[in-house]
Amino acid sequence: MQYFLAITIGYIFGSISFGYIAGKITGRDIRKEGYQRIGASNVYETLGFVPAVVVFFADFLKGIAPIFILTKLGFLEPVASIAGISAIIGHNFPVFLGFKGEGRGVATSGGVLFYILPLETMCGVAVLTFLTIVLKNSALPTFIFICMMPVLTLIFPEPIWTFGISLSISALLLATRLLGGLSQIRGRAVDGKTVFRLILFDSLQ
Repeated sequence: MQYFLAITIGYIFGSISFGYIAGKITGRDIRKEGYQRIGASNVYETLGFVPAVVVFFADFLKGIAPIFILTKLGFLEPVASIAGISAIIGHNFPVFLGFKGEGRGVATSGGVLFYILPLETMCGVAVLTFLTIVLKNSALPTFIFICMMPVLTLIFPEPIWTFGISLSISALLLATRLLGGLSQIRGRAVDGKTVFRLILFDSLQ
């Protein structure tokens, strides 16, 4: 029963699409503009810096909130952390938007990872920030960050269940990234090189 509650509560939290709400406040549907996603990057593209910052932190916190609430209710942390994974799925496929949010779940994933593995996440973010500044692009650094997290979890003295959570989040991010990228090439021939580029950059550009 606890697992069912964790999955359900996490998914409901994740399904609250703050990017979509921000767009609707201004009378726009951001799923039809810019990158056609509900995350902070598309909010920045379509609505500007301040709304993007607000949406980013709201999405970040909705990964933390269900875990925090469930642990306060007496759930074991490994069980409560499953709600974080469910929140990421809810962000990407929100029930309130007909399971079509077109999100990537990066901010929500960051919230879950930071709450469970704060030191490892800060190390990963430091590398992500440095590479983003050097490369002047966040796509490849984000991929590297995704791959780093399970490795950092093994390097630091953490409970083994945290590795399972970290690995699950990384796999989910990579799968969502690939599926989102493949949606760009519908009706076109796909070779191995193209798929590899989509995994690395989430884009054909």
